[in-house]
Amino acid sequence: MCGIAGIYGGGNKPLLEKMLATLAHRGPDGRGTFAEDGFLLGHARLAIIDLTDAGRQPMFNEDRSVVIAVNGEIYNAPDLRKKLEDKGHRFSSTSDSETILHLYEELGFRGMIGSLNGMFALALYDRKLKKLFLGRDRLGIKQLYFRDNGRGLVFASEIKAILADPEVPRKLNPAGLSQYLTFRSILNGATFFRGIEVLLPGHYLEYDGRKLRRKRYWQPDFQSGRWEEGDGFGRICELFREKTAAAVSRHLISDVPLGTYLSGGFDSSTVTYFAAKLLSGEIDPGRFSSYPEDRKLQAFTGRFDEGPAYDETPCSRALAETLGLDLREVTINPEDFTDTIRTIIYHLDEPQVGVGSFSQFIVAREVARRVKVILSGHGGDEFFSGYPVFKVRMLLDTFSRSPAAALGSLARFRISELPHLAFFGFLPVFFPERKDGLFVLYDSGRRKRLLFPDTGASKEEASPRSYLEEALSGFSGTEYQKLEWLYIKTYLSALFTVEDKISMAHSLETRTPLCDNEILDFAMSIPPRYKLHDYKLKSIVKHSMEDQLPEILYRQSKKGFPTPLAKWIKGPLRELFHDTLSESSLRNSGIFNPREVQKMLRSLTRSPFDGPRELVLANRLWAVLNVEIWRDLFSVSV
Repeated sequence: MCGIAGIYGGGNKPLLEKMLATLAHRGPDGRGTFAEDGFLLGHARLAIIDLTDAGRQPMFNEDRSVVIAVNGEIYNAPDLRKKLEDKGHRFSSTSDSETILHLYEELGFRGMIGSLNGMFALALYDRKLKKLFLGRDRLGIKQLYFRDNGRGLVFASEIKAILADPEVPRKLNPAGLSQYLTFRSILNGATFFRGIEVLLPGHYLEYDGRKLRRKRYWQPDFQSGRWEEGDGFGRICELFREKTAAAVSRHLISDVPLGTYLSGGFDSSTVTYFAAKLLSGEIDPGRFSSYPEDRKLQAFTGRFDEGPAYDETPCSRALAETLGLDLREVTINPEDFTDTIRTIIYHLDEPQVGVGSFSQFIVAREVARRVKVILSGHGGDEFFSGYPVFKVRMLLDTFSRSPAAALGSLARFRISELPHLAFFGFLPVFFPERKDGLFVLYDSGRRKRLLFPDTGASKEEASPRSYLEEALSGFSGTEYQKLEWLYIKTYLSALFTVEDKISMAHSLETRTPLCDNEILDFAMSIPPRYKLHDYKLKSIVKHSMEDQLPEILYRQSKKGFPTPLAKWIKGPLRELFHDTLSESSLRNSGIFNPREVQKMLRSLTRSPFDGPRELVLANRLWAVLNVEIWRDLFSVSV
């Protein structure tokens, strides 16, 4: 995990150094640059594999005709390396990044990038062809931003590195704002900054100094597997255990100490279970990796003091005790919010998803004091149907075939899932923006009341839903598969962005074993009837791990590491929200209508409850707070 930056045309070495300086938190272990004929490439290194100088970047192939800078990890590098050595390639390091260079020589860029199993954003320059390639992993675990300024191309791991150039205008992109307020993510490669884009997951760019070409090298294949009735649910669970153990094993490759997040949910618990068993030798890592005998796994979790609804530590403690792990608990309080909110938004570059980034930042800060690599459970909900909206989708599909059967399925919904049924099942009849299954923070009516007319976003030249339709263009599959892909492409991709920037703010590498290529392909091959077996969310994960995880996990309801934001806005954060979102401040920024924002604040602070309505209000106010602080931090003009 590192930081990369570069300029092809119209740049200079001092500007590149300035860009790298903004990425110092991503790479405190070294810095390298390369410059030739108007092309500049820089790398800020976080040393994880091959800690020697041989692993420094930018890195070259044997005849120095190709140079590369990589941010991320390639988990199938050992297998690829062996095949390349058998073909006569000679390596000068044990770095996984060097594998990419030799693979490019064999397969070209498209063939090379499609062969990688990992998380990565990379820049490769072919000195003979005078051509630059920028690539990003399948799911967008690593980010790569770029700006075509008409004279050349500027790119970097974070937006703030591109903004290091004083000539880059800091203008609000109305389309980005509108999409964020609607879906809490941006769907079409835009950002909050006009003129700065993010390379889409599963895509790469070619640039020869004149023309920029955008190409997609991967898209989902939900038909990759065929499951006969005889295969059965039990066989799928058996394969899940095998593939997860192999994926975790690959993700444990490291020359530095590592740990796991252990939130108390099924995904992080599953990853922690296999990591602990592999490191202890109770499960044979096989051909994937080997570990030092003294390697001990550390686990980390966060908690709040606002009651059982905000505390998952009983589950975390139960598994840690079962596995004999050292569990570090981080108590998060409202003072942490006040102290860090501006720092968090600075590191995020732009508003992203929900308030979970705050909790992640506080826990990651403690993690980074003890380990350099952390494993998370991201991906399990999206790949194996962990959200209630998937049950709603299955119910609607059943209803279209047999209304009578759907009535029977309706009884399988938990009381806690009924609000989701209303939101995703019934409200779309009246609010079409919600028909696709994504949570809509502000619908079109609320956006118009919230935004000042001259922001541009309020005019809705292109509605947020039109970008959603664009993101799904060309997709063929069932409505259920469409929903799965939508969550992977939008919500999960945004979560990756948050995870990457929050962890790298502390020079910490986060890995996501459940997003391994092999698990992704496996998950896409499984029909919905198995993912929601017996109408239970995430039934494959839960059933597969039934004999391995503590029984307490199966008794708790899904929480998802909730932050008591609504409670805090009514109490200790009241002053922060009222001051930042005051009428005078909002009028000066010119984005939000003060009357509408003050109305939401009054409605929340006067409510005696802490339920779904208050949660939605708190998230709406969080989004406004994010935009206001972001605009101030980055001196953005409307």
